[in-house]
Amino acid sequence: MKRKTIAVCVSGFLWESENRIISGIKEICRARNINVLVFDSQIRKSDVYTTEIEKYRYILKGESEIFNLINYKLINGLILLSDTIFDKAVVQKIYNNCVSNNIPVVCANDLTADFRHHVYIDNENSMEQMVEHLITMHNCTKINFIGGMEDNRETVERLAAYKKVLEKYGIPVEEDRIGYGYFYKPAVDVTRKFLASGKEIEAIVCANDMMAVFVVEYLRKKGIKVPDQMIVTGYDGIKQAAEFAVPITTLTTDYEQLGIQCVNLLEEIEKTGIPEKSIGIKAKLVLRESCGCVKPSETDSDSYVERTYAGESVFSLFSTYLSQMNVLCASDEDKESLFIDLMRPSCLFQFKMVLLCICAELEKGKNYFYNDFKISNSYGFSKKLLSMVQFGHAIKPGSTFDTKQIIPDQIWESDEPLSLTFNPLYFKDKFLGYIGYEFEGDAEQTYMFSLWLQAIASNIGSFYERRELENMYMHDPLTNLYNRRGMEKMFKKTYETVMKEKGYLTMVCSDIDDLKKINDKFGHEAGDIAIRTVADALQYCLPKQSICVRTGGDEYAVLIYTKKKPDTDEYIAKLSNYFYDFNNASGLPFKVSSSCGFCVKASEENPVLSDMARAADAELYKAKTLKKS
Repeated sequence: MKRKTIAVCVSGFLWESENRIISGIKEICRARNINVLVFDSQIRKSDVYTTEIEKYRYILKGESEIFNLINYKLINGLILLSDTIFDKAVVQKIYNNCVSNNIPVVCANDLTADFRHHVYIDNENSMEQMVEHLITMHNCTKINFIGGMEDNRETVERLAAYKKVLEKYGIPVEEDRIGYGYFYKPAVDVTRKFLASGKEIEAIVCANDMMAVFVVEYLRKKGIKVPDQMIVTGYDGIKQAAEFAVPITTLTTDYEQLGIQCVNLLEEIEKTGIPEKSIGIKAKLVLRESCGCVKPSETDSDSYVERTYAGESVFSLFSTYLSQMNVLCASDEDKESLFIDLMRPSCLFQFKMVLLCICAELEKGKNYFYNDFKISNSYGFSKKLLSMVQFGHAIKPGSTFDTKQIIPDQIWESDEPLSLTFNPLYFKDKFLGYIGYEFEGDAEQTYMFSLWLQAIASNIGSFYERRELENMYMHDPLTNLYNRRGMEKMFKKTYETVMKEKGYLTMVCSDIDDLKKINDKFGHEAGDIAIRTVADALQYCLPKQSICVRTGGDEYAVLIYTKKKPDTDEYIAKLSNYFYDFNNASGLPFKVSSSCGFCVKASEENPVLSDMARAADAELYKAKTLKKS
């Protein structure tokens, strides 16, 4: 029986709350033999809100492209963490695709989304516990509040709870005691404004733990003791809050349970067709040192220092690996070396499997960065992908598969349920592909992992852009044959192959018959047709491994390596037939043909390329003289 597959769409999977939600999803799906595919963009709403959005346009486009990898014919249900995704048009597109394909959708932790099935954190009732604790247990009446983004659902609900409890206890709600810290470091700016107002502050309630950590650190630097002079609280129960020098009193949510309930609701929809349902999960109040309910002596400050030092040591090692990777990738001349070097820092992450797949057009090495070729206006997956890294699976590097399959067929056929996450790879305004991985680590490695992803994309993009520039530098733009620069490099490689593996070198010198007459009588556009036609004939009629060069206006040189001595008369016959067929079908007022001279040498003769070129050119002159007579 075919195993069921659930897709999860999220932005910022490795952040702790999202990581824990998805951990719950994976846990129950593993137990029920269900595949989980997580489609993740790295950019966070808070990142966009705290900078100029215009600067993020190409990043937003590149990150959102990962959601276009989803093949809705291959999934049985979808869990959407819509509140993490900045672009609402992307959210709506995902939802519409599910509806049109009759795929059940559960929205995780975003009641503002106009969907029919929700599992959410009951923010309002949960936050009421915190504010009531400050009023009833600590006698606080001068309480400030820092939310995330002003229009964010979690901020709106947690702020509503703050106001509701103040009103319940007859404490006036003062708007200048309310600020917005975007769930991150801008909370420090809000705190600075609070202090500058001159109003007495007994407690600051933060809408998440990370802001609380920044606030406490800032207050300590200003000489304000927490909790003796001011109480600070958080929300979410992340590890950093528990391990901080002043452990943060918080509301901890069972995010794993939220993920489990999402899967349960998907299966209920499938079985019963229930049209609407919402499940709320309440947070639990956890008292720690930042409110004074737990004394400093009860905290393990030494273990925090040890953990922090250990984290710094790992990051120092990661930085070394990343620097080595960048140096090596900058000098890599072949893709095999490139993708090996890209994986050097992977030993610091707990991967079971890694897929690093690029668009097939990128590997072709032509017209991707600098010419007119585009894929979905510079972004988007091509029809074919190449798997370039063999890590935890048997797919050989360079293997091709259909993009609509998402992953190679062999991986779909795994004996165990799959648990893969996909992140996009893009460079400047060009889409490169994706990295897919099965990850056993946790959110603590977020920053390192994000840096590594950025470095992977940058190195892949730089390598292929550099290769395309080199390709343009070595090729003739009219015929796409090698030019003289390319001839020097490629002839040398072919010569080295012959001398190493033994065999025969054939030098061909060719030029177009009567090109000047064609130009004079019919114009240079007609002459260009003749030039391209002879180039096509040489590539078609001579062996595939031939190195074809346009050396001048009407002149060509070709170097051929064969194991056996070639039959040059056969080459001439093929070329004659090619021109005969072309001239009969072209309808042009002129005929196209060429003359050729050959020089064949065995490797044992220690051939000299310059001598072979002169000999072939002499044979060409004889052939042209004979043809004219």
